[in-house]
Amino acid sequence: PVRLGGLGIPMPNEECKYEYEASRQITNSLKELIISQKLMETCSKKVIENAKNFMKMLKGNRSKLAYCQLLGKLDVSTKRVLEMAKEKGASSWLTTLPLDWLGYILNRQEFRDSIALRYNWKIRDMPAYCGCGKENDIDHSLSCKKGEFVI
Repeated sequence: PVRLGGLGIPMPNEECKYEYEASRQITNSLKELIISQKLMETCSKKVIENAKNFMKMLKGNRSKLAYCQLLGKLDVSTKRVLEMAKEKGASSWLTTLPLDWLGYILNRQEFRDSIALRYNWKIRDMPAYCGCGKENDIDHSLSCKKGEFVI
């Protein structure tokens, strides 16, 4: 999930078994009503809500476990980048609706560059040298007065 520094793109082949089980648990009381032919009033909405919350908690725990396992495999600088991506508000641009009239859209290159900045990857097609003559990297390009990316 984006709140843990990811991109929020699920892997269906891994998630399908958990989503199937969640669906079974959440709809179990409704299934029992259909089989027994009882009225809907006898089914407590609280039971369904509790099942939803429980499955949501399990999904959150799986995500946190996967995050911890991933952290154990990363070097120090990559861990730091991932921790920064986890900060409050750092992922809001990934979950914002792309509304053109508000300027909340990124073209393909802007999106690709934003992902590269998020994970401290090398930006594709970035000039090797700055306009000032020095070797170009992300830090230099964002701070050099002769460069074109000064914020």
